[in-house]
Amino acid sequence: ESSHSASSFLGTSEIFKGINGYLDNLAIGSKYNQQLATGADFELEGEGTEENPYQIRSEKDLLMFANQLNAGMYLDAYFRLEEDLDMAGLRYTAPAEFRGTLDGNGREIRNLTINMANAENVGLIGLLNGGTVKNLGISGAVVNGKSRVGIIAGRTMYARIQNCYAKGTVNGEWDCALI
Repeated sequence: ESSHSASSFLGTSEIFKGINGYLDNLAIGSKYNQQLATGADFELEGEGTEENPYQIRSEKDLLMFANQLNAGMYLDAYFRLEEDLDMAGLRYTAPAEFRGTLDGNGREIRNLTINMANAENVGLIGLLNGGTVKNLGISGAVVNGKSRVGIIAGRTMYARIQNCYAKGTVNGEWDCALI
C-alpha cells in the first residue's frame, strides 16, 4: 500500500485511467498546479524511446514528468534532461514509481524541495523499480518524508543509479540516504 495519492495535473479523463480502488486526497485546480498546462496542452518532445527519449527542457517539464508518472503514464519510458534546472520556489511531488530511464545528460537540478512529511518513498523518484537514473547531479536539495527518503530515489528495487551525485539535506524517521 502506497501513501501517495493518485492525483495529477492532467485532464479529468486521464486522472482515472487505470485506477483500481479508491482515491485519496485528489486535488484538482489547487494552488500548486496553477503554473502548469493541462494534459491536453502539455507534451514533451520525443517519443519516450531509448533512441528518442522524452526531453525535459524546463522546470515545468520536470513537474509534469512527476505528475504524469503519478497518473500512471510513461512509467517505462525514457527521459533525458536537456538543461540545468533551478527548482527554487516550486513544489515537487515525488512520483510514486518509475521503471524507465532518466538520463540526466550531465545536467544538474538545483534547489529541489520535496515536503511529504507523512509519506514513504520520497525523492526525485519515489520508488525506482527496475529503472535507471544516470548522469545526473542534484544540489541544494531539501527532502522531507517519513520513511524511505532520498534525494535521487526514496527506495530502489532492482534499479541502477549510475554516474550521479546528490548534495543536500534529507529528513525522515527511518531508512534515509542522500542518494
